Amino acid sequence: MAKDYIIEIKIKNGPMKRCMKIAGFETASELARASGLAPAQVGIYLNLKQPAIHKKTGDWTKSVKKMADVMKVLPEMMFPEQHYKNPLEKNSLEAEVGLEEIQFIIGEGLTKTLEETVDEGRKLDAIVESMSSLLPRERQVLDMRFGVNGEEEHTLNDVADTLCVTPERVRQIESKALRKMRHPERAKPLREFIEN
Repeated sequence: MAKDYIIEIKIKNGPMKRCMKIAGFETASELARASGLAPAQVGIYLNLKQPAIHKKTGDWTKSVKKMADVMKVLPEMMFPEQHYKNPLEKNSLEAEVGLEEIQFIIGEGLTKTLEETVDEGRKLDAIVESMSSLLPRERQVLDMRFGVNGEEEHTLNDVADTLCVTPERVRQIESKALRKMRHPERAKPLREFIEN
């Protein structure tokens, strides 16, 4: 039996969208113009439809490097780790639902969860925005140590191994980055959450 409502869900590359927002790009077209790419090429990465790492060379694709350079971020900050090499087969979902299901989705059933999810997203956006003026290595260390971009938190030793430095050097970079984050200008996006 046909249902009365159709819901559509689009899956987008969250880390890339956050990087774009921080760099001042509202649309894929704006980023495409600034990086010298076709809008469709940017869209492919925004929709996670193409691997970010070239299968043969094992390096970031030229397009990813161009976008990262324009946004002044490391390529790994633009993608969920699970999608570095594995694109999505499909990034949208459509389903027919009935009135009861709609009421559950927008009613009491998920409202609290959705509000919490939106709040967490706003907090993450504020953290990423306040981190945007840090040096790329400082951002990478904080991302890895505290799981800012949705990845798991790593130990000093894990980060040191990844960056090919000593754990003490990672601790120094982390300390310096956290001191910078406490600066009133950088902490401004976080004030709303700190005060609450």
